[in-house]
Amino acid sequence: CFSFAEQEIPLRAILCYRNTSSICSNEGL
Repeated sequence: CFSFAEQEIPLRAILCYRNTSSICSNEGL
């Protein structure tokens, strides 16, 4: 999630980074 957020910085990644929940693993990856 962290790497992905830094690469593209999509809305999904931002939410994942902010929430840092299981959703991050599902949506992030």
